[in-house]
Amino acid sequence: MIEASELDDEQLEAQRELEKEQEARRLEMLEGLGNALAQKRRDAITGRMSSGIETLWTEDEEFYEGIDDANRGENSSWSSKPPGREMPDVETSGSTIFFNITGPYCDAASASLADMLLPTDDSAWHIVPTPVPELIPFSKGEIPKAVSQSVREEAAQVKQGTPEEVEEFAVQTENALVDKAKTMLDEAKDKAEAAQRRIEDWHVECQYHAEVRKVIEDAAKIGSGVLKGPIPQKRRQVAYKEGQLIIQEEIKPGSKRIHYRNLYPDPACGESIHNGSYIFERDEITAKQLRQLIGAPDYIEEQIRAVLDEGPMDALKESDNKGTNKSRDTKTLFEIWYYTGEVSKEEMEAAGCECEHDAVPAQIVMVNNRVIKASLNPLDTGEFPYDVMVWQKRENSPWGAGVSRLIRTAQRMINGAARNLMNNAGLAGGPMWAFNPGLLTPIDGTAEIAPRKGWIASEDADVQDLNRAFTYFKLDMMVEELQTIIYLGLKMAEDVTGLPMIMQGQMGAQKLDTLGQTQILNNNANIVRRRIARLFDDLVTEPHVRRYYTYLLQYGEDDKEKGEFVIDARGSSNLVERTIQKEKTMQWLEMSQNPVYGIDPKKVAKELLRADKFDPKAFEFDDEEWKQVVQNLSQPQQNDPRAEIAQLNAQVAQARIESTERIAQMREQAESERQDKEHQFEATLQQAKQMFDAQIKEFEQAGADRSLTDQLKVRLNELVMKLTTQKELSGLKATQTSSPPTEPIGRAPTGRAYER
Repeated sequence: MIEASELDDEQLEAQRELEKEQEARRLEMLEGLGNALAQKRRDAITGRMSSGIETLWTEDEEFYEGIDDANRGENSSWSSKPPGREMPDVETSGSTIFFNITGPYCDAASASLADMLLPTDDSAWHIVPTPVPELIPFSKGEIPKAVSQSVREEAAQVKQGTPEEVEEFAVQTENALVDKAKTMLDEAKDKAEAAQRRIEDWHVECQYHAEVRKVIEDAAKIGSGVLKGPIPQKRRQVAYKEGQLIIQEEIKPGSKRIHYRNLYPDPACGESIHNGSYIFERDEITAKQLRQLIGAPDYIEEQIRAVLDEGPMDALKESDNKGTNKSRDTKTLFEIWYYTGEVSKEEMEAAGCECEHDAVPAQIVMVNNRVIKASLNPLDTGEFPYDVMVWQKRENSPWGAGVSRLIRTAQRMINGAARNLMNNAGLAGGPMWAFNPGLLTPIDGTAEIAPRKGWIASEDADVQDLNRAFTYFKLDMMVEELQTIIYLGLKMAEDVTGLPMIMQGQMGAQKLDTLGQTQILNNNANIVRRRIARLFDDLVTEPHVRRYYTYLLQYGEDDKEKGEFVIDARGSSNLVERTIQKEKTMQWLEMSQNPVYGIDPKKVAKELLRADKFDPKAFEFDDEEWKQVVQNLSQPQQNDPRAEIAQLNAQVAQARIESTERIAQMREQAESERQDKEHQFEATLQQAKQMFDAQIKEFEQAGADRSLTDQLKVRLNELVMKLTTQKELSGLKATQTSSPPTEPIGRAPTGRAYER
């Protein structure tokens, strides 16, 4: 290039004119690029609006919040009619309650699915090396016949010697091939594991699980959730090394949830946004943030200043010939648009980006109709960095239907029945009444019922007439009939969503009498979750992680993490199946104790812990403890197992003999005690008879009345009968029937002679 000092005035002026023409041409191309993209943007906005999906989103959002036409005026944030809808004439005299089951259903559905798809101890995807079919037999030690024959022919030519030496050389060559194949497969496996660890680290740093949970919540609420990634993000890392605080900034890929209303795909994309030619993302940015972009890499300073001079503009949502945008109401908040698609080489060079091909995949940032940044797509594949998760697919549309839409009819049924029930409750809140003005006249002149109100009876009215002066009428609230409609709506909600209320911790409209009925209900509901898990794998996990792997191949610094891999995204479905099959895992844990089945009990135990939402690492041995366990298991047994078994049998036999002898001794002791008690009863009985006989004789000698003597004899007979009965019941430990006589001092206490 010629230096300005070497040119004369005319040449210098000519060079300035040339530079001005080039700059004008560049700005003209930038303006043309902005206008062309603005036209595509308007087509995308108009296409999405004309599809009717935005109206459905508004309706679903309203029902999720518990809002409809009847109660919209009660909510300040929804006081105006939604875009594109007319406010109907609604009578406000009746009940406007919203018996909201849509919100809880959406929350329960998204929470249960996220709980299964995003565990803390496992991954929903795995990177596996691409298998080479030719190497698989070698890795197992199996040499194909054709290869073995070729090795022996080559060995016969190379190795000169006896047939035994040639055969030995051929065997060594085959072993070397086997070792090499195993080494290659092991290296591929190690690289795949390293790549997975790297991507998982990126996910942890960008809080991937938190962003995906938001996507699942959006999908459950309105049917679609958008996840963006990988996108280069600047992250600051703080560390303390060698006595110094080190702050380092690095560019790493990350993912984030995008609001579904901010994504505008190509209207011709069909059921997948990736089939379209382009895609737009909308966001908002303040004037301060725009000024901060001046001087940032790839941003065009003069375009940013021109945008600040123009002021905020809104992109039009309808097609006309007046332009593609209009002034916004706010003066500080700008619309910023991110375009992803193909752009010509000349247009990219006008934005200051050097290109090699005629059409290149680019990412362009626009504010108003001006291009403020243009850069190549970070991925050479040119893929869109967006994935749309749908709860239920819609035909020929990238947007889906969520729980709010599926449950809408049931929600309206419940609202109608509940509002009629409340209206009836208002009418039947008090009885209707009537009175005869010819019999009674209110003192205050107002015909109403009130506490301590006075009435004037007519002169010719008697007491019976006064009792009939008032008549009351009670209205029927129709509770049972309207409750039946409510229960029908609840049952319909369970049927159309495939999410029974029992999954939400509630009994629901149907009572389950047995555990089997509950299990059948859960299994049927799990069919829906399996379908959604497979959709999540197909629409989000596989393409999203595949783009991360492409990013790793392009920008990764460690070659040990690169190879020829495939993304196995069956993890989400497996995680759902793990939760479903938890009950069966216990049976497999018992079967794993038998080595005949060839099941690893350690792996089964890990799966059982994961199904119960536990981290298996928290239950594992420490390294030193596990080494000690392995060492103990590996030590040879000092004793012969047969001798130990014989010793155990002898101990069992000895225990049986001792037990038999102990039982016999107890029986002898019990029999001896029984005989002693019988002798004691006989002695007591004889003692009592002698005492009564002596008393009778004393009475007779004293000349007592004969009737008194007879009474003593009766008492004696009663005592004998009681003692006999006590004797018979003593063996059964029954309650004592008679009081013993008083014992002398030093023997049994008074009243307890029979016991001791």
